[in-house]
Order: sequence, then C-alpha cells, then structure tokens
Amino acid sequence: MKSGCKIASIAFFLSLFVFSSCAQASTSGLNFGTVTANTGLSYGDYVIYSDLGSNDGWARILITDSQEKTIDTSVITKGEMRTFSDLKFDIAVTGVEALQDGTVVGTDIAVDSVGKIKIGTIDADTSLVVKYNVYPTLAGNDGWVKVMIKDEYDNVLDTLIINEGETKESSSAGLAINANDVLALEDGTVLSVKLIVGKVGTVTAIDTLEYMGYSIYSDLGSTDYWAQIRIFDESDNSYLPIIINEGSTRTFLDFYIKVLDVRALQDGTIVGVDLIIGNSKSVKTNGFIEHSGLLINSDSGADNEWASIKISNMENVVDTLIINRMSTRDSNTNIRIGVSDVDALQDGTVIGTGVVIGSIDSEPPTTTTTTTTPEAVTTTTTIVPTTIIPTTTTTTTPEDVTTTTTTTPEVTTTTTTIVPTTTTTVGCPSGCIYNETCFDFGIRILVDNTPEYCNPISKTFESQIGVNATCQNNYECLSNSCSNGACVEPMSLLTAILNALKGLIDFFSFSWIR
Repeated sequence: MKSGCKIASIAFFLSLFVFSSCAQASTSGLNFGTVTANTGLSYGDYVIYSDLGSNDGWARILITDSQEKTIDTSVITKGEMRTFSDLKFDIAVTGVEALQDGTVVGTDIAVDSVGKIKIGTIDADTSLVVKYNVYPTLAGNDGWVKVMIKDEYDNVLDTLIINEGETKESSSAGLAINANDVLALEDGTVLSVKLIVGKVGTVTAIDTLEYMGYSIYSDLGSTDYWAQIRIFDESDNSYLPIIINEGSTRTFLDFYIKVLDVRALQDGTIVGVDLIIGNSKSVKTNGFIEHSGLLINSDSGADNEWASIKISNMENVVDTLIINRMSTRDSNTNIRIGVSDVDALQDGTVIGTGVVIGSIDSEPPTTTTTTTTPEAVTTTTTIVPTTIIPTTTTTTTPEDVTTTTTTTPEVTTTTTTIVPTTTTTVGCPSGCIYNETCFDFGIRILVDNTPEYCNPISKTFESQIGVNATCQNNYECLSNSCSNGACVEPMSLLTAILNALKGLIDFFSFSWIR
C-alpha cells in the first residue's frame, strides 16, 4: 500500500516530502475528495487513504500520521459517517468505486471536525410524480417503507408496504414500485428512500416489454449475474446493447431499467429476465436538508456533472451556488457545501443531489506521533462485489448561463484521475466493447474459441493465462484461480478433504504429545 509514495534509504524530511506529494492538499474546515490506496486526502497533519472496498457499498479507510504510519483503520458504509474521537474529526463516505477483487478505484470522502458534517440527498420538491403522486409515509431504517399512491385529485388509490430491495405491484394504480436505500429515524420518520416507479415484466429474446414507445428484450446472460438488454424504438431502430448486473439499475434516455432476476442456460441463452422500467427518484418527506437554521435544496443540474444549490432561511433565498460534482463552494452563510453525486434528467430536472455540508474555518488536528516506521496493511479477505457499468449521459447547461465551451459556469473543473489513462470507447466508459456490446470489467467470454477477460487497465479483452503465470485476479487465469500472485490449478474436492483431515491429525497428534 502506498508503494508509489515510498522511497527507501532517504532522509526523514525527504520521506515526508515524497509522501505528501501523493496526497491532495489540506484545507481548514470541510475537506472533500477522492482517495485510493496511493492517493490520499490531507486533513491537518493526517493523510487518509482507502485500499479495499465493495463497489457502491463500503470502503476500508486508513488514517496515517505525518510520518506515514497507519494509526487507525475503519470500514465505513457508503452514506455513513464515523467519528474518530482521539483524532478529533469525522469521516463520511459518499461514494465507493471498486473492482471485483476489492481493489479501490476511488472512494469519495468528506473530513471535518467532530459534529460539523451533515450528508444527505436533496432535490427541488417533496414527491415523485409519475401519473400519480407517490409518497413515502413511514419506514423502518434499511428495512421497509410504507408508500401511499394518490391520484391528481389527492384521492388515495393504494397503500403498499415494500421491503428494501423488493418490488410490489399496485393493481388499482397500474404501477410497480421498487424500493431501495431506505433511511428512517427510530420513530419511523422517512429521511430518504430510492423508488423506481413503472412497469414490471419478464423479457427473453422473443418476449418484449413495451415502455414509452420502446421495446425492451434480452438475448444473452448469466444466471443470477448479468443480462444483455437490447432496446428498439417505434421505428425499429436499435440502440447499443447494455449489460446490467442482477440487482443493478441503468439509465436509458430519461427512464431507468432495473434487473430484478436473471435466468439463463450455460451457453448464455436467456430463459427469462425480470425487469422494472420507469422513473426513479430519491424521495423524502422533505426535499431539503436543514443546517444551522438554513434550508438547502437543489433545483437544477447536469447528470453526474454539477448542481445548482439554493440556500434559504425560513423566508427568502439567501445564496445560490453552482457546484461541480466532487467539488466544494463556500457560501456567504459561512458554510461549505460539497456535491458528491448528481442525478438529473436531460432537461436539467434534479432527481437527487448528494451533498456534504460542513464548516469553513474549523482547525484541523495535528499529530504528536514520533514513530518514523511506515506500517503496512495486510489484506487476507477477497471481496467479490457486483459492479455496475456507468452510463453515458448528456449534460445540461443552466438557463441563466451562456457558454459554448463548458457546462459548468463560474467553477473551474478539477478532476482526479484514478484509473490509468487509456482510450475509452464511447458508450462503454467502464468496460470493454465486443461485437458492439459493453461488458463489465472481469467478465470472461470466448473469442474465436479462446477464453478472454475484460482487463480493467487496458479496457480491452485479453487472453487468460496458464498455471504459474503472474496474476492479481482470478479472472486472469484459465483455471479461474489466482493464489499468492500466480495462477494455480483449482483444488479438487478430494484434495481439500484430505488436506483438512491431515490438518486434524496433525493437530491431535501435537496435542497428544504435549
């Protein structure tokens, strides 16, 4: 870990200089940025890294002191915050991007003095409008949500109790609703819940699902893993096929497709793919965050790019900020706001903007540690999360800004490069293209009867390697087994049983001798 920052046999002050050059600059108050195992975020005399994680799930955070010694580690789930009392600051994780072997591509974090950070998702209004109004009224944190469906005349059509990750259909409203990311207080007050409201159905290579003039079907997949989705419009024009992992959601134009279940034969023939297709939104009982007596909401933005943030007191708007994703701006209300994520439609309507709110002038802590020996972190557990392929979106410029060269007015875009620079195929920014299909990193396919895998570094398909060849991930090996940096033959069941029996015999023999 941090091997690119270590230089042996040099003076102490030079080691500090080299180490700090791999970290993003420190700042007083809220500090916000993306970290990896080699790129850190400074806060006072400390530098924070992340070396292990589960994509869109959790990340392991490592805190090092001014002498590069790891003094604390903690696993933090996306959307949560952890207080480090001894160090006198809080760390919040707002996003995690990781490979299937757990390697962190980038973990978005926010750091500020204890009690200064507030995180959440904001938008311009308080309800999700499809044909009907859908309101979350009661919930159990990370468990379930009670959803009320009303018509345009405010008549209650249906009330559903939906478990997190579950999809339920309302026959009276003719809708299917999928619920995810349920956040609630102990009394059941809904803080936030992600809903997809639309149609649900099963598709194959023959059976399609019709939605908004489009025909959706699936002709290739892997059971309980992924499916290739094909889309045709009313004129029978086809779009680039997209790969969606089971349980994941992808955007297409202005609607969402979520794959609920994949059933396929060993040759990839689809037996059935359960989908829900519709609009998506993070909805809350309040579409804003309250901080220091102020109300903060977001009324416009460009998907995954920037958002317009409005700050109001109880009567008037007191400040408006245009903030790039993964950037911060200071408000005249003496708070610093960072944008961690922007979910918006093509017309600029905000579905949900992830924000981090903190202080401008907090004093960052300093370290009193005197040890100079770097401390390595050993990872023994391989994490295999489900990755989601990012989608290509169209950015929108706010109406009050005239520009021909950028979609972000008044703000200088700062981008942290995490993955090595390569030529990226349009339509497949985080995968490999084969036969006009975008495959996720680590996916294995046969190319002219040769087993190949999607390499996350070159972003191309490469041949799998044989036994004893150097490797880092299982999918690089023909045996699909990488151990101690080399491809190995997978252990047979009989060998595993014999090894286990031998271990037991050795253990009892040793105990008897004693």
